[in-house]
Amino acid sequence: MWVPSPQRRVLYESAGFVYAFGNTKHASLWRATKQEKLEMLLLGFGDVRNVLSTASACAADPKSARCRQLCFHLNDISPLNVARGLLLLHLANTIDPSLGEDLEFFWGVSYCLALPAAHATRLHAAVQQLLAAPAALHGWFRDPAQAVQIEAVLRGWLLPAPAVAALQAERSQLQMQRISLRSSTPMKTPDQLGDVLAQYALSMVVDLLPWSFQGIGQLAACAKHQALLAEAREYLEAGSIYGSGAAAAGSSTWAANPTLLEPHTQRWKVHYSASPFLTFIPLDPAKHGGIFDTNEPRALTQACLADLQALLRGYQACRAQRQLEVVLWCSEALKLCAHVLAPSQQRLDVIDTSNLSDHVGLLNLLTHTSPLLHRTPHARLLTGHMVWGTGASALHEYVRVACGADPRLFPTLLGLRLMNDLMYGREQPRNPMTCYGFTDASDTLEWQPAGLDPAALPSVTGGDGISSALEAWGGLCCKQENLPPGDRSGLGLCTALTLLHLVSGLAGRVQRLLPLQEPHCGAGSEKQALWYQLAASLATLCGVPEKGMLQLRALCCWAVQQQVTAGQLQPQQQRQAQMQAPLLVTGKVPLLAAYRAHVKAGRSPLLGVLLVHVPAGTPLSAVLGPGGDVTGGGMNTHLVDVLGFDSTEGELSFLLPPDHELGSGYTVLSLVSQTSGEKMSKVIPLQCLRTLPFTAPPPAWLAGLQGLLHYPIDSGTAGTNTSGSSQDGLELSSGLVLRRLAEHADRFELEFVVGDELGGTVTSSGLQLDFPDAPAGGGACRQLQLTLKEPAKLRGKLSLPWPVDSSTAKVRVRRSTRTISATLPKHLLWPGDSAWLSKVAVDSLPAWGQGSDNSDELSTLLAMMFSHPELQAKSRGVTLGGGGMSSMYDVKESVQALFVRTYLDGTHVHQLRCGSAGPRDEPELTVLVHGGGVKRLPDGRPLLHLSYVDHVSTMRQFPTEASHSAPMRRFSKIMRFLSAAGRGPVNTVNCTADELRLLRFILARNAAAMLVPSWQAKLLELPSEWHASYLVPLFTDFLGLSEGPKLIDQLKDSAVNSSGGGSSASRQLPGPRRRATAVTPQLGAGGGAQAARAAVLQHKAAGNALFKQRRYAAAVDEYQAGLQALQLVLLDVVATGTGLAGNLPELMSLKADLSNNTAMALIKQAESGPSAARANCLAQALKECTAVIDMDASNSKALYRRALVHHKMGNISAAQQDLSKLPAGGEDAAVESLRRQLEAAL
Repeated sequence: MWVPSPQRRVLYESAGFVYAFGNTKHASLWRATKQEKLEMLLLGFGDVRNVLSTASACAADPKSARCRQLCFHLNDISPLNVARGLLLLHLANTIDPSLGEDLEFFWGVSYCLALPAAHATRLHAAVQQLLAAPAALHGWFRDPAQAVQIEAVLRGWLLPAPAVAALQAERSQLQMQRISLRSSTPMKTPDQLGDVLAQYALSMVVDLLPWSFQGIGQLAACAKHQALLAEAREYLEAGSIYGSGAAAAGSSTWAANPTLLEPHTQRWKVHYSASPFLTFIPLDPAKHGGIFDTNEPRALTQACLADLQALLRGYQACRAQRQLEVVLWCSEALKLCAHVLAPSQQRLDVIDTSNLSDHVGLLNLLTHTSPLLHRTPHARLLTGHMVWGTGASALHEYVRVACGADPRLFPTLLGLRLMNDLMYGREQPRNPMTCYGFTDASDTLEWQPAGLDPAALPSVTGGDGISSALEAWGGLCCKQENLPPGDRSGLGLCTALTLLHLVSGLAGRVQRLLPLQEPHCGAGSEKQALWYQLAASLATLCGVPEKGMLQLRALCCWAVQQQVTAGQLQPQQQRQAQMQAPLLVTGKVPLLAAYRAHVKAGRSPLLGVLLVHVPAGTPLSAVLGPGGDVTGGGMNTHLVDVLGFDSTEGELSFLLPPDHELGSGYTVLSLVSQTSGEKMSKVIPLQCLRTLPFTAPPPAWLAGLQGLLHYPIDSGTAGTNTSGSSQDGLELSSGLVLRRLAEHADRFELEFVVGDELGGTVTSSGLQLDFPDAPAGGGACRQLQLTLKEPAKLRGKLSLPWPVDSSTAKVRVRRSTRTISATLPKHLLWPGDSAWLSKVAVDSLPAWGQGSDNSDELSTLLAMMFSHPELQAKSRGVTLGGGGMSSMYDVKESVQALFVRTYLDGTHVHQLRCGSAGPRDEPELTVLVHGGGVKRLPDGRPLLHLSYVDHVSTMRQFPTEASHSAPMRRFSKIMRFLSAAGRGPVNTVNCTADELRLLRFILARNAAAMLVPSWQAKLLELPSEWHASYLVPLFTDFLGLSEGPKLIDQLKDSAVNSSGGGSSASRQLPGPRRRATAVTPQLGAGGGAQAARAAVLQHKAAGNALFKQRRYAAAVDEYQAGLQALQLVLLDVVATGTGLAGNLPELMSLKADLSNNTAMALIKQAESGPSAARANCLAQALKECTAVIDMDASNSKALYRRALVHHKMGNISAAQQDLSKLPAGGEDAAVESLRRQLEAAL
């Protein structure tokens, strides 16, 4: 039976391809713990690479002796992938990876379309061996029906397969079909396909080694390495490659690999860009760092085979040392979690979700997986994100949008802590192929269960961060507004059921979430059911639109009526709660050609049912548009999610509440795409479908909604902790009440009330606020203790769900109201983080080195801390992102200043001052650099080994004159030590208060992740007011200029014409931008950059001339060529730091002009060209206008031209929205004319 899913229904059945093997590098899930068993769940596992990697890491870890069992639960929605996982693990158990023949056999079965005859025979025997032992085969599964399903797939592999040549031809056709969907020009010839595959090959070669900060030089070197490019392209074109050099072309002795064919049809459906190399790259530089120095054939394949051999050897070693169990599942991921694993009380140590968040929505994934985690510090949830760039320009921005809140609220909102420091950006810079949108980003977020220690529950009273998040959840789940139109990252996949899951989980982590109101009387004086009140309260709190209320009521009825029984309610509530089952509506709908086109193309629209209730006596024409579309016509319109859909028969099902009131008059419906509104079926009456009570049980996780129904109807004190109370995380003396504990993204706000019955006067003289777990001098802590001597020696103690900064806490007493208010800013570092942070041994690192090559590398690297979007926003005085990102730009400038002054001048003493506080001769932080200057980490990043003292914290720690002698002695001793080492001049860096706050957090976090040398610990007399730490660059996570032209073509041309062998040009090390004494060279100082800029202007002028001649297609070509040339200039800016302070605004303005001109030429081409090309021209014009508006939201030309495009495409409301941003009554006749046309259209 179909059950409601929190994910919007998509056409799984029409998926145009499968991922038969991974498109990201293998990753280990191993975590050394004190447990004897480590249990892991891999959702969307695709292949077994992470199983091999995890087992291999376990075998190699000296700390793994305590672990006696590894258990893997592997789930995938594709029966093909599950069957392949079973087969490959069976082979991994039986082959000898030290034998070249065995290793190549495993490689071929894993990745290659064609198998040598001997390997095909061996594969056939392995499948027969599995089928010959049905009991053992079924032992891999917990669900017997799934075992039978996978057994059928294995039997299909024994049937004769199509010829290799036929499959290769089918594969090429699939590649052309799928790639055409992602481009504006249909692909029809092998040459066109070859050009695109060459780009994919270049992208892979660029990624072969970790990005080594060489900028354009490295890209050009990759583009010139013909042997590696040819090897990568060979697989993409043929679907097979072997380290021995064997090839299947034209040979009848090769057989097709049946494990890569769709079950039952034997068709090829492997993803068009799939490649075995993606499983292993970037390669380990320690093993394969010289791969670009060789021209040996199959060098890349041989490198990957060597890594595969190591994985297989480690896997077998792990099996020999301990028990290794694998359980296979073939199910939708959310269904498996909610309806199979949750009822069985399954608890896991690690859950890896691949990039399922792109397909089911991040919120859905978090709500369904987090309850399955063990509540232990070592438990982890891993979520992968590959296409988040389609939904946001930066990863931190995507997470805030996808989850509806700042990550600092996640422990309370989601019961999870995000372990990644997204505010600080990335450890490594992205290579330009990803920055500019030519390869997908591949980012993994790491989550830990929150609430491991008891904490007081925040109250939800409006105006706090939790209330804001609830409203954002309502928008994500029920409104789907203001989402990027081209989003593929899952932002629009949540439903009203997602909202119920979120609220149900939140109910146990906050107070006073949904105080129910007194139900009003309805028809027949019967009071409304409690589920109706729940839906109404949720709608008010979360801003659910009226159009979505029918769906919300149906789901609340389903979730609650199965959970609440008469015995759980008071007599009065029993009379109120008329528990009725929701209604399941099923039936066939006549599908349209638009739907069939989606199926044929393999697209997956988000399906919904549009219902229009027509009152009695109203003609049907009032709700139907000219083409038979359901318009509503001012009638009662509802949009509900599709519960089940049989794409073959056209039969759908959805839920309605029992009081849907659609019976009076009549109701019509049609199947629609929820993203575009496109109609997928004809309009039919609701009465044509069957209606039955829906009795399927809801997930147990929704039981939290039951608790919401038990709050008092009179909720005046629902959120108050009474005096003398004691609960987890909270202890209060009699007479002291915690009236409010509000949580915001950056702070907690507390309000205590002293009871009138105690008498006396509440004053601050006897008030003391302590933080028992805070470090000396203040810092991160989670416990607060309040003591009030008068009037009655009151005491309150509470633990908070997020650590606060004790050094910046503020408290206030109000005598008139007998209240004590406290504001506690949050700290970004958690106590105890040092226990899990990987440690850096800074003392043994080598020096960075001098000379032009080292200087150039450091210059490029420091410039890469800043992205184009950040630089442009800074030049315009606007802020990108939230949560302190503006201050992070300043932090990166300060970090750059420390590196530059240390490297150029040999400065080892840096004083950080806040310009708005205190005399200028009193720094807030003194930072000392050790080890002779900049050091080099094994991954290529520079590092400054530091000692630092926080003077503000020191003054708090040693407040009296008598206590000053010890810190003064230490300061003098440390400075003498540094002077003896030749400290150089003192560098002063002026910072803002917010910037210094973030720098303090960064230094504290790095201190927790550092192995302190014994000499430094002795020098600083640790523990003391001094700290040992380090600094590394903070690389941006913004993706820039993703709509730019084809960088790859430019790189190929530059590589072919380059006489320098791809090495980057010599650059001066840039000085820190706001504080520098060094001068950053201006763009255009070099002849190459000046020539490239001149070429851009020439293309623009040529395009303008062609436009005047009405040669619009040729003008578009010139403008696009100008954008391509400009792209290379901009890449040079970001890769080398050249011209950052001078010409960037001018260049970005030039880019806007070229895109605007392109849009206008395309509009003219649509007006004058053939009708068949009209839609494509307008779509491209829309894209160009949007690119400009993304850069400058007030660009009047782009707004007008996009409005014009919308008008021509029939999108009147969108056109009006753009035009509304332009001033009315202006002198622009074209704008006013369009405005009048839009008014007439309405």
